[in-house]
Amino acid sequence: MGSSGGNTLIDILKGNNYKLPADTFSETDPIKFIDHLNRSFDNYIDDLRTHSKSLFEFIPKFDASQPKLLSIRPEIFIKEVEEIINNIKLVYKYFLKGDIKSAQEYFDTLNFEDYFIDPIGDEIITINHGNSFYRVRKSDDIIKPKEWEKMFHLPFNLRHIISTQRYSVQGLPCLYMGKTVDVCLKELKLSSLENIKILKLENTINLKFINLKPLDFSQFNFSEIEEANNNPASIKKNAARILKYAKYYPIFYCLYQKINYQTENTTFKIDYILTQMVLFWLMNLRNTGNTDLSDTSGIMYLSMFCKNNHYVNQNVSDNLNFAIPVYSTSTNDGHCSTLNGWFKKSQVYDHNIMANNISKSNLDYIEDLLDV
Repeated sequence: MGSSGGNTLIDILKGNNYKLPADTFSETDPIKFIDHLNRSFDNYIDDLRTHSKSLFEFIPKFDASQPKLLSIRPEIFIKEVEEIINNIKLVYKYFLKGDIKSAQEYFDTLNFEDYFIDPIGDEIITINHGNSFYRVRKSDDIIKPKEWEKMFHLPFNLRHIISTQRYSVQGLPCLYMGKTVDVCLKELKLSSLENIKILKLENTINLKFINLKPLDFSQFNFSEIEEANNNPASIKKNAARILKYAKYYPIFYCLYQKINYQTENTTFKIDYILTQMVLFWLMNLRNTGNTDLSDTSGIMYLSMFCKNNHYVNQNVSDNLNFAIPVYSTSTNDGHCSTLNGWFKKSQVYDHNIMANNISKSNLDYIEDLLDV
């Protein structure tokens, strides 16, 4: 993060230094990474303070008879952001000390559920039944068309080989899916289709995800709203959505950190600390069942390999990933019975066997081949 050069809250967040995913950080030393986060936090607060008088000037003015659109003052808003940043720092501090319980407690003080409860816009995403998702794996082994179980989440009897991932921890199976074959290939850093296997999944029920995609500011055009209907309610809703994202932006900034590790099988990844806190928080919501989020299936997030240009010249939906941690661990076939029942499966596509003449430029053809 750094100075954006803009005057309003939107100007600041649309600046190059605030776009997400963040640029890859090259240092693996935890101390240097924490220093990097602290500098970024300081820059964000400095930008908010420097432009405090103009932060909310992106909202059109109405005559005096209209109700007040925003009740929060800039100085109060900045204090709330500072409180979130201070608690994020404590999450990292206690996690790195090995006190995971305290780290989770400080994460809970962030009140991240407030971002999703009573959603203003797309904070919660419901994907209706009948939508397609994809799983891709690279393997020299032959996987027969009907052996979908080899392409689902790793079975419980193999949990000892499950490594840490962005939204899952060692030993805990999690079903990761991409919205397209292309985004799956990006996540696996595959430059060719050699030895790839693909499984298409189709949800049989409506699935509810918390939306961790960075806010797309192109959807907000206050001048058009004002000219079209002079509707204070619509503008207030959009302004509140932007304020909510700006308040929790330091969390999103941490979730979209990526370190360039030199070894492929790195055991501990400091850039995964907050993402895994989100995992624990979500699973706790499931288990307690006492909030509006307890029926949330999993997490939707933007691929870290999506260029951070606020979606210019790219289709955001093509770059989305989904993570659903398992619900049950006691099944005969080693897979979560809940997740198994939520999806119909295609036959497994083995590129080496079925279509060597298809290139990465024709991935849509592969997706069409996979009927469920």
